[in-house]
Amino acid sequence: MPGKILIVSDSHGAVRKLDAIVRHEEPFDVLVHCGDGVNDLSHITVPGSTRVLKVTGNVDVSHGYIFERILIEELYGRRIMVTHGDLFRVERDMAMMLEEGILQEADI
Repeated sequence: MPGKILIVSDSHGAVRKLDAIVRHEEPFDVLVHCGDGVNDLSHITVPGSTRVLKVTGNVDVSHGYIFERILIEELYGRRIMVTHGDLFRVERDMAMMLEEGILQEADI
């Protein structure tokens, strides 16, 4: 049976808010940070058994935090694509990101 996945993004240094979200949403099995504040994870306590997935956003790059920009992972029998939207111009529409998901054979 699938577990709970907590997905966050764009915390931009709001460590207290991120920590409050994590505390409020416990328990969960997987924490996904989709970038722009990815280093904020190093300033909060993530439950010990939690799997953490993270990607770098455009602001993270400018601060020197370099992780994968696109991460493909299998969770609960599904192939998921994790990314920050800037690579695919999501501020305009979702078409480019959808195309990448199809190319990556992502389910989610």
